[in-house]
Formats: sequence, C-alpha cells, structure tokens
Amino acid sequence: MKQISELFPLVIFLVVVLGIASAVLGPIGSDPKLKPKPFMTEAETAFYRRLREAAAPFNVAPQVAMAAIVTTADGTNGKRLGTRNTFDRKIIDFVLFDDHGRAQLLVELDDRTHRAEKDAARDRMTGRAGYTTVRLRGSEARDVSAIRAKLSAALAPPEPRAKATGWPRRS
Repeated sequence: MKQISELFPLVIFLVVVLGIASAVLGPIGSDPKLKPKPFMTEAETAFYRRLREAAAPFNVAPQVAMAAIVTTADGTNGKRLGTRNTFDRKIIDFVLFDDHGRAQLLVELDDRTHRAEKDAARDRMTGRAGYTTVRLRGSEARDVSAIRAKLSAALAPPEPRAKATGWPRRS
C-alpha cells in the first residue's frame, strides 16, 4: 500500500502534463486545424500592381522566402546551418527578376510595423549576398513614377569615382 501512495503524486503530475500537452498540441495523432491566409494584404496587392507597371521589363515576384535567393557560401567552417537559420524563414516583400530568373532587386514596402534597426540588419544580410534593397513607404509607394525613379536609381550602375591625385611630391 505504501508504494502505491508514493507513486500517486507522480501519476497525478503525469496526467496533468499530458492534459496540458493535449490541450496545447491537440489530440495525439490528429492533424492541426488549418485555414487559408491571404497571400498579400490589400496594401501589398495595390502596391504590387503599381510595382509591376513601374518595374517593366522586369518580372515581379511577391512574398519570396529569403532562402529562395540566398544561401551560405562554401567555407563557412561548420557555421552553415546556424547562418542559414538567420534568414531561412524571412520573407522579402517583392523581388524583381529578369527573364533568365535572376533576381535583380529586392523591394520592401515599409509601413508602421517596420523597424529601422531590423530593416538595416536585413539589408546588410541581403547586401552580403550581392542584392540591393529598395524601401518604399507612404506617398512614394502610391506613385508609379516615384516607384520607377527609385528602381531606376537602384539599378543604375555606380558612377566611377574620380581618381585621387594628391599633391605633387617635392624631390
């Protein structure tokens, strides 16, 4: 009798833990309930239409997983998975790509939910992979010509820097 009474608190504990797990995870062996989610918000859908017009002749892909266009380079000394985990679940609002399927420019539609420090970190990450990000917000995101101007500026080759000559040396 004494052994059963000593196990009783453990049994109660296990029943409570299993009950909580079942409530949180659902019944064992059942699939979680799923429901459709809008692919883009109304603001993103409206911007997408303007972006397609402004970005011609480039194609526009919305809601692109960063892992679809960024990967780790060889020689990361065992840090490959950890590095990949820093970007594999991030989503890029829009990617402009050419007819060969090469991404040319990343476009982010910034709203009040965007945070400058997080955005800068993302831009540095995609920049290390060779991409340029254009960020648009407010009225400039509602004007096709303003969008086109930002895209053109970002796609233009950088102007060559003037060669520094310095002062002539005296002998």
